[in-house]
Amino acid sequence: MYRHFSFGSYIRNRLRLWSGNDALMKCCRVLSGNENLHEDDASMMILEALRERLKQTSSLGLSETETGTIC
Repeated sequence: MYRHFSFGSYIRNRLRLWSGNDALMKCCRVLSGNENLHEDDASMMILEALRERLKQTSSLGLSETETGTIC
C-alpha cells in the first residue's frame, strides 16, 4: 500500500496530473468512462497500465508465482 501511495504521488507530481497536464487527465477520464475521475485514481490507472505492460514485456522469464503479485 505505501509503495503504491508514494509511487502514485510521484506520478501525480511528475506528470502534473494536479495541474498542467489536461490532455493526460482527459485521456484517463475517457478510458475510465468517468468524466469526474480524480487525479489519485488517474495515477492508479497509470500504475496498473505500467504493471500490465511490464508483465507483457518482461524478459526475465519468471512466472508470477515466482515473483509474487503486485497488489
